Amino acid sequence: MIRGLSEISFVIALVIIAFPAYGKKHNDDVQSYLETKINRDKVVEGEMLIYEVVLHTPDPNIVGIELEKNPSFKNLPVSRAAADNNLMVAEDDGIKFYSAVIDRFFIEAAEVGKQKLEGGSYNIGYGRKVQMQDPFWGPYLADRVEVTTLTAPDLNINIVPLPTKDRPNDFSGAVGNFTIEVELPSGDIHPGDEAIAIITIEGDGDLSRAALPDVMTVFSDNLKFRSMTETRNHFVKESVIGSEIEIECTFIPVKEGEYVLGECSFSYYNPVSRKYERARSAPVSVKVISSGINDNKHSPAQYMDI
Repeated sequence: MIRGLSEISFVIALVIIAFPAYGKKHNDDVQSYLETKINRDKVVEGEMLIYEVVLHTPDPNIVGIELEKNPSFKNLPVSRAAADNNLMVAEDDGIKFYSAVIDRFFIEAAEVGKQKLEGGSYNIGYGRKVQMQDPFWGPYLADRVEVTTLTAPDLNINIVPLPTKDRPNDFSGAVGNFTIEVELPSGDIHPGDEAIAIITIEGDGDLSRAALPDVMTVFSDNLKFRSMTETRNHFVKESVIGSEIEIECTFIPVKEGEYVLGECSFSYYNPVSRKYERARSAPVSVKVISSGINDNKHSPAQYMDI
């Protein structure tokens, strides 16, 4: 959730990288300003959005940025994320202009209807050389910070409900675009020994609260499912949130032979196609070979279904 004003103070690292012109015509009296943007303008219930505050300035001598007033997102759940900490440069009509993402939030589209995202304000510190006069040494240059307070503009979004038509019974609750894959780590698999299968769901969108697929469909009678553990991660790439679920499944092959890990599917809503879609994994071949020792070292009770 949003932290208090006293907790927020951060500095932008001045790393210059290539940045394309963004279309605003500049002139000699151009002033610094803030832009607010969101990664999608058509928002559906349950979607995770990225809200960014971008500084545009003709002056690259930025020495610090401090939050003056938090943005307000009303009743929408939010969390503050790390900004890029990169100062990027563009040139338009022969004039250099600099940009940086100075604040970023993840916003959950949890409430249907029109929502106003009120922009916050930020103190931008610029480094200046000021001529001073010492009574003994005479004139000298001193470093000073000139502070400008800028306010980010408000944004309005409209969150529409998830459609009920064609919603599958096993809908995971995830909104985005995802793939699912089943794979086996390398190494021989022997009868009676524990083996591992990895099920990975990943893509653009938030998977933090998505329901897991039915992993039991992957395993046959000769590949006895035992247990599973899951890990969930997310990342930001080019102002889009992505995430991943990795499910590590332990199973025990009953006897020597060639088998198949079956299809695993994951249902989600795609806000681009505006349809419920289903990701499906490809079958995976499993070759169980004799270890040359006692392959029946586990009792039948250990193969019972869970």
